[in-house]
Amino acid sequence: MFFKTKTSTSGSFLSPKVWSMMFVGFAAGLPFLMTLSLLDIWLKQSGASYTLIGMFAICHWPFMFKFLISPFIDKFDCPYFSHRLGRKRGWVVASQLAIFAGLCGISLCDPTKNLVPLAIFANIVALAYGCLDIALYSYQVDRIENESIGPRASMITFGFRLGMLTASSGGLYLSYYVGWHLTYFLLGCIVVLSTIPILLLPEPERGISKERRMFTLITNKFEHNLSSRRFLTIKSTFFECLICPFKGFKRHPQWFLILFIIATFKIGDVMAHKMAKPMYLELGFSTVDIAKIVTAYGMIATITGGFIGGLFIRSRGLLKVMFFTGAAHLLATLLYMLIYCVGYDIPLLCLITFIVNATGGMMMVGFMSMLYGLCRTGYPATQFAIFWAIYEFCGMFFRSLSGMLVDNFGWIVFYLITMVLSVPSLIAIKELDRTDSTLNDLSQKI
Repeated sequence: MFFKTKTSTSGSFLSPKVWSMMFVGFAAGLPFLMTLSLLDIWLKQSGASYTLIGMFAICHWPFMFKFLISPFIDKFDCPYFSHRLGRKRGWVVASQLAIFAGLCGISLCDPTKNLVPLAIFANIVALAYGCLDIALYSYQVDRIENESIGPRASMITFGFRLGMLTASSGGLYLSYYVGWHLTYFLLGCIVVLSTIPILLLPEPERGISKERRMFTLITNKFEHNLSSRRFLTIKSTFFECLICPFKGFKRHPQWFLILFIIATFKIGDVMAHKMAKPMYLELGFSTVDIAKIVTAYGMIATITGGFIGGLFIRSRGLLKVMFFTGAAHLLATLLYMLIYCVGYDIPLLCLITFIVNATGGMMMVGFMSMLYGLCRTGYPATQFAIFWAIYEFCGMFFRSLSGMLVDNFGWIVFYLITMVLSVPSLIAIKELDRTDSTLNDLSQKI
């Protein structure tokens, strides 16, 4: 069983430990949309095709392979920074400085003339963001307690969405008044400033897994020999970084079904989200309309949905919340087709934005709660990274196809496809809820 429960005030939304996770979420969410939807709008306004906009999602691939970086963040210090700030905080500062450099590079590019340099700098931002994400999420997972998974996931989502709101809505307003080049430079400065709250939080503890402790006991008898000790140190490092993080998870009888859910749960959502803002521009909505309604108002709806989802997880159970919110969000996709048929309509856009984002917020909290619950103490960064990589790989693949589907089949067929792709994960969740007693017990304890 993944969890045991205990009584603690840390599971309350009023706990300072829970509220401190908002700053972690904010720092993680701030760079998220800078090379995704924000860059998509810049490309659309520059005359790029939907196919090109969709293919630019591939620039996010370094973020997907962050699981290859996570063992180093788990085990090794970042040169210069970790010695002065602590291991995880050192990685956070170094990553945010690299993001700042990449955003400055993007600010110097012109999408009509410098597509290749623009893609290179977007890759740099994605790679640095992967390092930042691992450091921040391992920071909070290292100190997480079982009964606080739902509230902390809600607070992480709250902070994450605030960061996204700052970048997306703030970025759109800035682009309207000062242009895209200065906008990306100013966003880079905000990324650096978001480091300050993280530096005020305590450095997380370093856990040691059961597998690592047993391996150490077995190899201690060879320590009298220097060459054997060096060999075993290398072997121990390999074992600790690449084997230990996955041994506990693979003991679960339904581990393959869980991986399938992680891979497919948000496919339809990420595809619809990828192309929504370019569609709104096509329908006649301005960047200011998108900033005020889709990003700002939509973020409020998402945060509200996130809090509601966190409360439902505690009272109704994780898997049931994931199923019903996933089904509700699937049906909300019909509203995208409605506004495409109606055209420019501000009240309808507000209604669609609220429903889609509220159900999406509840859906995301359930998804994040499952990921946190599957991570084991001692190697949270590596385990979280591999789960997120599976999710990101499928998301990146289908995002890259989304523009091609729109160009070839139109908006109505595109949104029907996203709905169909959302069904298999709901079937898998229902099956897991019916057959897996371990996760059924877990869902009642979060």
